[in-house]
Amino acid sequence: MIITSDPNIAEIQGFTGGPISLSDYANHKYVPHPELLTPEQNRFCNVILRGDKASIVDTPIVALAAGIAAERSRSVDVRGARLIQLSDIENDKNLIVLGSSRSNPWVKLFNERLDFRFEFDPSTTQEIIRNTHPHTGEAATYVATAPGWATGESYALIALFRNPNGNGRVLLIGGENGEGTEAAGKLLGDESRLRSTLAKCGLNQGAAGRNFEILLHLNTLAGSPSNVDAIACHII
Repeated sequence: MIITSDPNIAEIQGFTGGPISLSDYANHKYVPHPELLTPEQNRFCNVILRGDKASIVDTPIVALAAGIAAERSRSVDVRGARLIQLSDIENDKNLIVLGSSRSNPWVKLFNERLDFRFEFDPSTTQEIIRNTHPHTGEAATYVATAPGWATGESYALIALFRNPNGNGRVLLIGGENGEGTEAAGKLLGDESRLRSTLAKCGLNQGAAGRNFEILLHLNTLAGSPSNVDAIACHII
């Protein structure tokens, strides 16, 4: 099952200035503290939340996964994050989860399994990646220098691990902005680059059965990622 991100919920958090908890999201409470908003602001939020939209950077990743599955006579079940219930995750299915905790709050469910975690930094009002167990030469936090669709540098995460709520595996593909998610998806779709990256992380043998996290650094220019490179690898 592929769980696509929710670009509308990222917009809501940017507009209201506050993060949405996983509990509120699972209970379909999408506007944090609506009592603090004006009637006009609440109406604006309700307009944004109409329908169930997919992120433009998610759709190529979904198509890639569906193509790989078809080659192996398998099928994929694609669902938007807002349509997911906890029971959908607490099962034996293999999951591909797209986006960060800001664009896909279900990512927060797996934080305790990860060394690299997406977190909201209230001091900068932006999402960062926190390294909870830094290895030698690694930073404790990784912060994008520009928001999405701007010029600067950013970070993304590819993680493969056991689903703590079931017997399946989880593949997390997410960035601090859309360009990061796009870059991570393209890396997974390029067999040569993927093999090279796994080898760089010491995962060239038996990678499919290992649990790992790969932190990517990338440059962004007007919405396009470039110079994507793995800068940290953790075997978990």
